[in-house]
Amino acid sequence: MLRNKKRPVVLVSGVLGIGLLIGMLIGLLPDWNTAGEGGNPDTTDKTEPVVNDPLDAQAAIVPASISDARPIVEKLDILIDGRKFLITSGKTKVYREIKLVELIEKAKTTIGDEDGVRVEIVRRENARASAEESLRSGLLAAGLKPLEIDIQGELRP
Repeated sequence: MLRNKKRPVVLVSGVLGIGLLIGMLIGLLPDWNTAGEGGNPDTTDKTEPVVNDPLDAQAAIVPASISDARPIVEKLDILIDGRKFLITSGKTKVYREIKLVELIEKAKTTIGDEDGVRVEIVRRENARASAEESLRSGLLAAGLKPLEIDIQGELRP
């Protein structure tokens, strides 16, 4: 009789353990190996830049994003037209052609919108799959994460 009472407990424990493992693997649950909010404060990097010259101390305090002359772009809107890439110029939604290398460099400077999307890609009906794939692989190679790239499903005429 004792054997039958232990079987459901072992079965439920096993299912919960496998569920937690799968949840961590697909990103639904926090990863317990990293120190995030509430993590171990001793593992955070507390090093500061070493500055010997007092004039360089001011430069060390200014974050790199502020010291760069480039304006901060929240999200990059890209239109694929055949084999060409077009981006918008500001809030006017006027597209201009850009080379793939320049496009990837520009995408690196984005900070992302409130959803974390840094690049939004839309396609025209004549867009080539090879152009989309080369853009996507270039963005991933440049360090963007798949969730930071939003490829719209609908086509533009």
